[in-house]
Amino acid sequence: MCTPTSTRTPVWPTRRTGAGPRQWHGPTDAFGAAKKTLFVTGEPIEMIYQPAAHSDGDVMVFFRKSDVVAAGDLFVLNSYPVIDVTRGGTLQGVIDGLNRLVDIAVPEYNAMGGTRIIPGHGRICNEIDVVEYRDMVTIIRARIAQLVAEGKSLEQVKAAGVTLDYDGVYGTTTGPWTTEMFITAAYNELSAAAAKDRSSRGPSAGPSRVQAAASAPAKALAEKAASARRGPADAFDGVWILDTAKSSYTPSSNMPYRRETTLAIDGDTLTQTTSTWRRIQGNDSPLTRVTYSAKFDGKDYPVDASSSRVALRRVNASTVERTASGDRSSKETATWTLSVDRQQLTMVTSGVDATGAAYSSKQVYSRKP
Repeated sequence: MCTPTSTRTPVWPTRRTGAGPRQWHGPTDAFGAAKKTLFVTGEPIEMIYQPAAHSDGDVMVFFRKSDVVAAGDLFVLNSYPVIDVTRGGTLQGVIDGLNRLVDIAVPEYNAMGGTRIIPGHGRICNEIDVVEYRDMVTIIRARIAQLVAEGKSLEQVKAAGVTLDYDGVYGTTTGPWTTEMFITAAYNELSAAAAKDRSSRGPSAGPSRVQAAASAPAKALAEKAASARRGPADAFDGVWILDTAKSSYTPSSNMPYRRETTLAIDGDTLTQTTSTWRRIQGNDSPLTRVTYSAKFDGKDYPVDASSSRVALRRVNASTVERTASGDRSSKETATWTLSVDRQQLTMVTSGVDATGAAYSSKQVYSRKP
């Protein structure tokens, strides 16, 4: 069995050999990259590492000829997501992994049929099943994040019924993983993120970004009010649409089907929200949405609902330099440059992902009218 390398010491099952003492047995072929490929009995196989999801060692196995994905415990149908916090599991990693599954699957009609997805527990599924499960997890996370931002305790969150409308399908009160255990893991992760956010912004800062992310309408009104206060708009302000014909990605598989980013600068602070769609078919909503606010002071600021951090520096009226860091020493640098007519924005990026794989891109955006 191939298993991704991990920063943690793996514990492998014991096996008795003969009459001697128990011996430890581990994997015979480990890998540390984002993906390992095999060709077995006429079948090309991709073993895809998904960091910090159910645990820090999740692997999805994609049988390309058969068009089948074995998702493992990243995706289960008999409970809410199982998050093994002691082994590096995170709620955000689960959502990232589910988005990756949706990205791999190719439906036969709308979001049904086509690629078969085998969960760790439950019936064989297709893309729409994963989409519905992903949306459920995302909705519950947003509800808990809102209550965390309001200062609610864990017991108050449990009493609020954040999972009530899904308990009939995924709720469990007995066994190794219950609904309460899921809520507790999600609450602890989001509380830690909120505490880090408050600490980085200081006691005089405004509302928490966790609260802002959990309440999109309120955030939109706040941005509108800020725009009204600051007078002339900054040259970077606006909604920018990725022009895939002019853009390039290395590796090319990183190229999204569609991407939009919204920039709003108020004084020395920039707020960016980026939505990414990976494919034409399937769910109409973006697979990922990333939001943060940061000052142009070169200091690190947190990305909402994530372990990532960004730092910004304003070079001049037409140029911004951005650096980012994330899980497992992942890092990225980018230079944003506006065209003379202010209608085109070019983002040149390079970085190393959580698996140590290098990537780069030249993203060319057009201003949305």
